[in-house]
Amino acid sequence: MKIYFTRHGQSVANAQGNVAGTSDSPLTDKGRAQAVETGQALGAYDISTIIASPLVRAQETAHII
Repeated sequence: MKIYFTRHGQSVANAQGNVAGTSDSPLTDKGRAQAVETGQALGAYDISTIIASPLVRAQETAHII
């Protein structure tokens, strides 16, 4: 079994220069585009399961991927 890790796309807090930590900062348009790019790059792999944090930015990133 192989395990791949990725970070969520850019969040509003990231774009403002802040660390979001456990606060629920949503993705920016750039963050959504980054998630699309990551999904395309991972498309060559057989991925059956994605596990993500319950935070909105992580869930949205996982959904897009």
